[in-house]
Amino acid sequence: MENKVKQSSKNKEENLLNEDRKAFNKRLKQYSSRISLGYTEKSLEEERTNLCLSQGLPRYC
Repeated sequence: MENKVKQSSKNKEENLLNEDRKAFNKRLKQYSSRISLGYTEKSLEEERTNLCLSQGLPRYC
């Protein structure tokens, strides 16, 4: 009986963690989509180029 209680408690914890993880991922996707709205293809290419050059890599890395 005690084993069933432990298993039930473990399942509840796993379910809560999964729900939290799903909610977090949803918020993260919403946040990242808001960030990306401010970028054009040209500005993204400039950011990529600057990042590569700052690391001493060829212009197109």
